[in-house]
Amino acid sequence: MTMQGSSEQIVSLTPEQVQAIRKRWHQSSSFIGYPDAERDTAQDKWFDNLLVRPDWFDSATSTTVTVAVARKGAGKSAVRLTSIAGRKADSQTIIVEASADELASLHAERLAKAAERGYGAVADWMQIYADMICRRLAHEMSGRLLTSDDDIALRAWATTKGITERDFGERIADVIKTLVPWAKSIAAENVAQEKNSTERIARVAQAINFALYVDDFDNLQEAGGATSIRLIRDAIEAADRITHNNTNAEVHLFMRQDLWLNINPGWHYADKVSGVVHLNWDVSDLRKWTANRLRFAIAAALGCEIKKIRVPFDEMWHVFFTPEVTLKNKSTSDSFSYFVRRSMYTPRSLRAMIKFALDGSERLPVTDLGMV
Repeated sequence: MTMQGSSEQIVSLTPEQVQAIRKRWHQSSSFIGYPDAERDTAQDKWFDNLLVRPDWFDSATSTTVTVAVARKGAGKSAVRLTSIAGRKADSQTIIVEASADELASLHAERLAKAAERGYGAVADWMQIYADMICRRLAHEMSGRLLTSDDDIALRAWATTKGITERDFGERIADVIKTLVPWAKSIAAENVAQEKNSTERIARVAQAINFALYVDDFDNLQEAGGATSIRLIRDAIEAADRITHNNTNAEVHLFMRQDLWLNINPGWHYADKVSGVVHLNWDVSDLRKWTANRLRFAIAAALGCEIKKIRVPFDEMWHVFFTPEVTLKNKSTSDSFSYFVRRSMYTPRSLRAMIKFALDGSERLPVTDLGMV
């Protein structure tokens, strides 16, 4: 039964509605979303209607997580973007985003020396994290990129020299005190941008908490060998010490599961890392992910709000796919279970399979020929 009315929910679909939905999405799979979270989250009300929160999600987006570990396509970027989006309302917290490649390229010489030593790179990483935060804050306030030989940069780096996990946040705050007068003088030189600059400077100046998000940390292992493994271990230890020994500073790293498994054997600090979260999806999580996409498609076709769609999963799924698929051994399987079993148990791999089947079908619902 379908409940009609602008304020009522749709709990079942009529044959006419099913036909309208199939007509709307004939040879179009755009409702299934994008493979990268940056584009996917740009969709209207993504966080309200499309985001799935498995049991581990709250831990993965908390302020205490040090390392988010996942297979490729399991949602590291979605976790990072959700965590950042949820904290933007806090005017006293400054969010800084960076890639591991960026950190490594800016500090290649320092890391090379640390690698030659073979030990003791934790302090180097703390300095590197502080450097990145300071560079971004300087750019945020002034619109200018700092170079290492700038006078203001030299003064800022002097303030962070010898930084530790316990005084990390306080040192960054001291750097801001150094940068604010410099940024104000630059703003005064550029009258056209002075108003916006003043607002940006004021926002940074009042910050007391700092959070650094570093994505694609697994790229650092491409150099190979024990040297990169030692540096990555030290980077994680530095991030963990900062995040859990300082009340107003955090460093959050995102890496693939294969790297995490590779660095653990023989690592003395492995059992001390207190902020590790593994992003592992199960069948029920993937079912919720798919249900959100199907609700999105149905709502778009019927011209109503997504939250009004309360149709059971199987009924939504069967709008687009036949209930069963015949396997090569002539046995049958539930079609959704078939997709999940053939996926890598990640949203990205499941999305790719669903999209491939939809794009290859001349009509809806997709039949055996479009799935096997």
